[in-house]
Amino acid sequence: MQTRTPCTDYIETKGLIYFARMLDKIRLKAPVLHGDTLYCYSEVLETSDAGRPDAGIVRFRHYGVNQDDKQVFEGERTVLIKRRSHWGDK
Repeated sequence: MQTRTPCTDYIETKGLIYFARMLDKIRLKAPVLHGDTLYCYSEVLETSDAGRPDAGIVRFRHYGVNQDDKQVFEGERTVLIKRRSHWGDK
């Protein structure tokens, strides 16, 4: 199930991402105009081992739609992210 979330609401990742390795396949598919409401979605495409005990590599697909459900953005991002077992107090 996907939920529609305005782009101003996001999952807090401060301190969890070590390194944004790559942005790829970025497509600006439609204009965004003043007053538009944007909704953002993310999905995990792939996870892999980073060769270190505290982090792994995750590849995401991000995309955004406007208030008319027209897709305006699409891209992929690869990050080195802290493993859940190393979150500490989070």
